[in-house]
Amino acid sequence: MNWKKVVNITIKILFLLAVAAGYGFSYYQMNNRLISDYTIEINGPDGLKLVNEKAIRSKLEQTDVQLVKTRPLKQYNLHLAEKLIEQMPHVANAEVWANFNGEICIEVDQRVPVLRIINQNQQSYYVDSNGLKMPLSSIGAYRVPVATGNIREKSGIRDSLSTPIGHQLWQMALFLRENKSANALTAQIHVNEQEQLEIIPMLGNHTVVLGDTSSLNDKYFKLEALYRDGFRDEDWNKYSLINLQYKELIVCRKAK
Repeated sequence: MNWKKVVNITIKILFLLAVAAGYGFSYYQMNNRLISDYTIEINGPDGLKLVNEKAIRSKLEQTDVQLVKTRPLKQYNLHLAEKLIEQMPHVANAEVWANFNGEICIEVDQRVPVLRIINQNQQSYYVDSNGLKMPLSSIGAYRVPVATGNIREKSGIRDSLSTPIGHQLWQMALFLRENKSANALTAQIHVNEQEQLEIIPMLGNHTVVLGDTSSLNDKYFKLEALYRDGFRDEDWNKYSLINLQYKELIVCRKAK
């Protein structure tokens, strides 16, 4: 018999048993440890705050996972806490875990609005980066393009957009988010009676007709070229409407 081989195998088995026992003891200790504290971290772009620590605590206090110290960790349902936080209308994702110090750690990712819609019934709500509706927040506001006018899209919490014009407005908002120069020219988006997209520009007293979201790069390029090379100082208030729907053509209507 190779006694050296037997000894090596025995040592490895004893080592694995010791590790397993140590892990089991640590797990037992952790489960029986009392909750020492809670930390809540909220992530959002540019300091966006549509939900805060107080709102999260309030949500959990209505259930069996309220944030109370000196409670055994094993009695705290981490999965339920995650699920409840993710039900909040401005939350995209939540992670809840316990560390070896007995702290409950909560990390929350907020949903990111890209557009605010005020529909024809004066309902006001956001649309997020995934094209889902979300309500306004009493905690804070986020500066995004605003769309008004002939918009039949109703408000909702996590509902998908249900109308063609709703989808077009979301697509335009994503375009403006990625194109700083176009966004800088756009004060507001408007939907006219023919369900055409218009913008109210930052400059001048005119309306710019885009029609739809096709060729937005080309349309804004034409608008910038018109402002830069086609307008004289006295022209800014000379026209009431600039139509960019036509390829390689800009139609301007004089103000009355």
